[in-house]
Amino acid sequence: MLGVYQSRGIPTEDLFDFRGAACSLDGVDQILTVTRVCRQLYHETALLQFKTNCFHFNSMGALKLFTEKLASDQLRVITTISIGIQYTYEHRFYKPSGPQPHIRVLFSGLKKLFMTAGALEIVSGATPHDRLVAAVDRLAFGGDEGKGLWVGCFCVLDETAVLKDAFGFTIGAGVASSS
Repeated sequence: MLGVYQSRGIPTEDLFDFRGAACSLDGVDQILTVTRVCRQLYHETALLQFKTNCFHFNSMGALKLFTEKLASDQLRVITTISIGIQYTYEHRFYKPSGPQPHIRVLFSGLKKLFMTAGALEIVSGATPHDRLVAAVDRLAFGGDEGKGLWVGCFCVLDETAVLKDAFGFTIGAGVASSS
């Protein structure tokens, strides 16, 4: 799991990974340097790190910077992302200027989107499932672009969490089907 955090008030060059260590997006395309060993290895594995990892974004700014640094073929093969509380907080209280592309426009191969439990704290609902549905609605992850996307609550940063215990649903034709 790879994470990119951007703290409010810190210049965009000063990013932190999910463990709080300083990082830079300049080397995002070199996450696995083994691909530099030979051309054949590179061509066979160039997109592997993007296909098999879950990318966590704590803020909308971090997501924007990440997507600006990657090539379209790298973005297209990312299948799993996670968002944190600052992302939902920014979306609710600091409306971005101009229209924002649907998350599936940025990541056309996206199949799973995890939200941390903290990300659901700022939406109302009687149950965690109701809060998840409200968050999907508020963040505009549904609609035609969202069909087939599985959205769930699971903290990818919690090493003790068990994925099979995650709850969520697949966005369908206007109806959320639980899983």
